[in-house]
Parts: sequence; structure tokens; C-alpha cells
Amino acid sequence: MSKKEINSDVEDIIDILELNPSNANDKSIVESAWLVGSGGFGKDGEWNTNCADLYIEEGRWQNYRDDLTDKVKEIKEGDYIVLKTCNTQLYNLPFDNNGKKVGLMNIFATGIVSENSGDGYNINVNWEKIEEEKKWYGKGLALTTIQQVKASENTSKKMLLQFIFNGVPQDYSLCEEQYADDEIFVDEEGNELDEEFGSYTKEDFLKISFIDDSEYEKLKNLLFYKKNIILQGAPGVGKTFLAKRFAYSLIGQKNDNYIEMIQFHQNYSYEDFIMGYKPVQDGFALTNGIFYNFCQKARDDKNNKYFFIIDEINRGNLSKIFGELMMLVEADKRGSNNQITLAYKDEKFDIPSNIYIIGMMNTADRSLAMLDYALRRRFCFYEVEPAFGKEKFKDYLKDEGLEEKIIDRINKKLIYLNEEIADESNSGLGKGFCIGHSYFCNPPHNADEQELWYENIIKYEIEPLIEEYWWDDKNKVEDYKEALNK
Repeated sequence: MSKKEINSDVEDIIDILELNPSNANDKSIVESAWLVGSGGFGKDGEWNTNCADLYIEEGRWQNYRDDLTDKVKEIKEGDYIVLKTCNTQLYNLPFDNNGKKVGLMNIFATGIVSENSGDGYNINVNWEKIEEEKKWYGKGLALTTIQQVKASENTSKKMLLQFIFNGVPQDYSLCEEQYADDEIFVDEEGNELDEEFGSYTKEDFLKISFIDDSEYEKLKNLLFYKKNIILQGAPGVGKTFLAKRFAYSLIGQKNDNYIEMIQFHQNYSYEDFIMGYKPVQDGFALTNGIFYNFCQKARDDKNNKYFFIIDEINRGNLSKIFGELMMLVEADKRGSNNQITLAYKDEKFDIPSNIYIIGMMNTADRSLAMLDYALRRRFCFYEVEPAFGKEKFKDYLKDEGLEEKIIDRINKKLIYLNEEIADESNSGLGKGFCIGHSYFCNPPHNADEQELWYENIIKYEIEPLIEEYWWDDKNKVEDYKEALNK
């Protein structure tokens, strides 16, 4: 059956339901509802991914993420609301899932908002608990903490609302169609991916990087073993470019919902990273930091991997930024069995085991202090090296339309220069100061411009770096300039 035929059948089902209210348990059609996550802090003060009973008992719902406050403020008195959690299921399904993990939404209660405090965190709700198990299956389920679903947006959302509020059974034949071989994107572990983003595989990563298959597997295994890795290397080797795309390949798609990327600097603090008091209109308020919120997000979705990427990780004061969480960064200190109390409030906190930290470190910046040794032992360090001389780099330049003589010139000249720099006895520098290949990754396609393009990179980008490296040895600088311009 084609998608067009299925959609036509679905529209017929919806039309019948709307014309026959008795089929919908005599309830009016709900046109819009807020779907909110059931996670929260229990009466014992510890985080629980399902606080549905507590929310129902106390007639409220609470948001714990600062980045969602604007969304919570949109909720109005009288709006319909649904308490749910999302997960995946592989076995014992009511339809043929073709061996694929299936998106699952557990629905615990429906309600009507009685009051919105306006602070972006707290709302009061007249909840009606759903006593019998209520599950909705399918792709593209709301993994976010809060989402508004409108029947007018598409047929599937209309069916979901009727399932929740009117007791209309889910049509499992549509689920079987969704999970057919040609209708779903999955990662290498069989986890469902959002069709909106498509797939992003190891092969996609290898196409745009100058890392080979064996190095990719090594990098992946190191990250999964240690949970924390630092990509280190000279300027211009593509550390930042690689980090996010490497995460995409491990997720299985270009989906930024599972990635957070920040850059450390000298003024970055615990208050920015975990939590602290920030100025507000009428004073100061305790505000959650970006890593705190990311941990809460990952904790609510334990079946997926989350990647926290830190550019220039050695530019920050790491002891000051991580604070008491330095211990929890360690791979065997992850999860709820290793909680500690946060400095700013009496709250137990842990770093979820499905968070992976990728840092990037420039080895050529002498102005930066060494990484804290206590933190250093919690990371693996992977050296990203210049790609000059590699066949993949040569093939890339060739595919970009660069002439053979220019390709040969780039590789020979820069290999020579990097060998000189890496020889500490000669240069006084070391391999951390080598020249990266990214200087040459955007060549012109017009053959008449290629010589000038090379010369301009050498004159205005490489030569100033050489002059800085050997500011006290003018003769050496001139020798290298001459060698590069031959």
C-alpha cells in the first residue's frame, strides 16, 4: 500500500469519527494540547524520570530547564495538557515492527491548565489520571520536555489527540507501514531516527574527513570506553569541523537535538556551566547553567546518546568551571548511584551515563596553562594531525578541481615545513605547532586563479605565523619563506 493510499484511508477514518461523535466516547474533539514530560524531583529530593503520580497528586507540573521557559510561558489557562514520557520498544509489540526499535509514548494523565505562574517553570493543572495503560507507537514522537500538538498541523497529530482524549484506537497497520524497510532511518544499533533529519553514517563522516576507517573505529572506541575525549592538535587541522560531524555519525543523523556545543574562555565560570545567581529585573535569581540543563535533557531520554562538545577546552579554568562535578566526569562515576550535592542548593546531581564529552585543544597556544592533571586523567587524548601527503587529501583537492602541479606543490612544501617545525632540536617548537591542512581546503575552481590563491595563503596566512614562531631568528624566517615560494 502506498503512502498516498494510507493517508487517504486515514482521512476517511478521521471524517467518520468527526461525523459520529459516539465513536469518540461522546467527548468533543480536542484541537490542541501541550505534551509535557513526567520527569522531576521527587519528595526525597532526587531526580526521577517519572514523577507523574506526584504531579497528579499535587495538581501541578514543573519545568526544570531554563531554555524552555519561554515555551512554558505560552501555556494559557484552559489549555489541554498531557503528561507523558517517551521511550523505545523492540519486542512484544501489537504489530510487525520489522525488527526495528519503535518509538513509544506512555501517557499517564490528561488535564486542563488552571493557572500559569508566568515564571516559565510552574503551572497548576486539574489532572485526570489514566488508570489503564495507554501507549502510542510511531516515528517522530516528542522527545522534548514540552511540545504543543495541534490537530490542524497534520493527520497524524489529529489522530494522536483523538487517541488521547477520545479513546479512538490507534491503527497499527499504519505503524507497520512506518516501520517497513524503506520507511525508517535507524542508526547502527537499530535505534529509530527522525525522518526529518535523514541518516548520517560513518561513511558520510569518512567522506568529509581525512581520517581512515581504522582511525575512526579507534576514535569511537576510545570515546565509548572513556566517555570523555579531547581532540588535540595544531591550528588548522580541523578539530572543530570534525567534532560535530563525528557526533553526527555516532547519533546516526545530523540532529542537533542531541548535541550541545560551547566554547570555554578565561571568564567562563561554574555559574555559566552548572548554576549560579544571575541578575534579573528585580535582583538576582538562581539560574541553571548550560551543562546542568543538558544533563537533565539526557536523563529524560536514556535510550539515546548525547554529545557535549567544548571548543578551546584548555582556555577555561577547569577546576572553577566543573567544581564538584569534576569527580562525576569520570566514566565509572556516572549515573544516579554516584550523586553528589550541588554547591548552590541542596540538590543531589549526577552526570548521566549517556552523555559523551568531546573537547578540542589547540596545542600551539603557549599562553594557556596546562590542563588540570585531575581532569586530564579523566579524558583520552587523540591527536588530529595535518593531512598533507595523505591520499585522501590529494583526492579531495583533485575533486575540487585543483591542478596536479598545485596539489604536488602544497603537499611537498608543507610536509617539508612541518618536518622542520616538528624537529624540536632544530625549531625549538615541536609537532604541536605544525601547519594544518584547513588553510588549503577551499581552492578556486578556475585554473587561472590557483597559483595566486596558493601564493596569497603563503604570504598572508602562513608567513605571518612563521614570523611569529621565529621572531628572534630572521634568517630562519627568510629561508622558510624562500622554500615555500619556490
